[in-house]
Amino acid sequence: MRTLVLAATLALTLAGCEAPAFVPGAPPSFTASGTVLAAGASSSNKEGEKCEYTSRKSADIKEGLRLVLTDYAGKTVAIGSLGPGTLMLGDNPPATQRCEFRFSIPNVPGHSTFYGLKIGDRESVEFNAAKLRSGGLRIDTDV
Repeated sequence: MRTLVLAATLALTLAGCEAPAFVPGAPPSFTASGTVLAAGASSSNKEGEKCEYTSRKSADIKEGLRLVLTDYAGKTVAIGSLGPGTLMLGDNPPATQRCEFRFSIPNVPGHSTFYGLKIGDRESVEFNAAKLRSGGLRIDTDV
């Protein structure tokens, strides 16, 4: 039976089929986390309050927006979503008011050297594995 499984695996490999998702000896999975920033405001304009809207440029950025994480080959490896936005006041409110949306994407396979993060329908943003593992990603959507 074992010989049959090995022969089938070899045949699929020689036929050009994809490698298995689990790679023996690959680093363990991890949780990718960080924040997405967008220009916005709340009715009270108090820091830490829930953001009620974002700028036209960032109108798509809102709680629940889908996040797709891909590996170096562009294959989807994990999916998450944005949490609720909270207001951050800068040095010159209201011009510097930002909505901060936190996210946490668990069970990211550790096999890739870099990853792409797609925020909604926007272009994917690439990060090296060390940056993604650090948990301190900050992505500004208005830049």
